[in-house]
Amino acid sequence: MTGHQHEAHGHTHGASPDADWRWLAAAAALIAAFMVGEVAAGLIAHSLAKGPGVNPLGDEALAILAAEPAMADVLVAGQW
Repeated sequence: MTGHQHEAHGHTHGASPDADWRWLAAAAALIAAFMVGEVAAGLIAHSLAKGPGVNPLGDEALAILAAEPAMADVLVAGQW
């Protein structure tokens, strides 16, 4: 993709032929990973807001958290 010349500006717009597209691919992959994480967090939050049994993601997330020793005082297994 080569740029085009502007009469008044004297420079080109667009990507140069020697641009490294790996940076763009890495940024797109990072954005996609964050989007997947946000969708998963939204599904889990929706499930937790509606109560148990609505969405298995919320139930599984709480079951995993309840098994952690640090969460023993906060979450009791089976009481969400």
